[in-house]
Amino acid sequence: MITRRRVVFLVILGTLALVSVFAIIQTGRIAGTGLRVVVSEPPPGKSSGTFVMRVPGSQADGVAADTAPDETPAGQLVAAARAGDITRLEQLVVEGVSVDAASGGYRALHRAAEAGSIPVLEVLVVEGAEIDATDPSGNTALTRAALFGQADAVALLLNVGADPNAHAEPENQTPLMGLLLGWQLGRSENPLGILPREEERLTAARTLVAAGANPGLAPTGMFSAAMLADALGVEELRTLFAEAE
Repeated sequence: MITRRRVVFLVILGTLALVSVFAIIQTGRIAGTGLRVVVSEPPPGKSSGTFVMRVPGSQADGVAADTAPDETPAGQLVAAARAGDITRLEQLVVEGVSVDAASGGYRALHRAAEAGSIPVLEVLVVEGAEIDATDPSGNTALTRAALFGQADAVALLLNVGADPNAHAEPENQTPLMGLLLGWQLGRSENPLGILPREEERLTAARTLVAAGANPGLAPTGMFSAAMLADALGVEELRTLFAEAE
């Protein structure tokens, strides 16, 4: 039987763990708390079992600066999506390049989502791109849009059927968790150049919750978006998530 004293102890322990989460995110260090923040891409396969909040690396997401760009048709398509070059992207599609072709594990939809390129996203959706396809970290385009604070891209993807609670292995981050991670990273200089975009993030959070995103979902078995919002200290998010639960 769980006593009141034990409940209080567990609550305190959980609070300390949450403080550790954002301390680690803020500093970018790896600490012995069971949580790692890695600014790189994961190797193929499952994670080790610890909760990893992984974000794509600098340069070309883990690709060394001196690595030659991917000049294959797929690479050109993904690069065009990332740059918001809709003319080039449409040309490649007309030439027969699949909208689901990947470069370095990323599809055009992932790159357009993080860049917030609505025209490119619209073309990809019309051409039948797989909405909930995952990147090497197990994140969907919706999670990447949330990570980068792209509220309009979040809304578009939800409108075409993206799963607001997607959490694929190996990292199991939901779109809401990605949004909060990006929020924290944006508060200081980071390798990705993620910006705070706090008003956009609030809008994206409201849109996600309205679409059915569950702030209490903890696919990692440790933390939920609601718990991370408490550590982030944004009252509007706390209120939003409390009302949703």
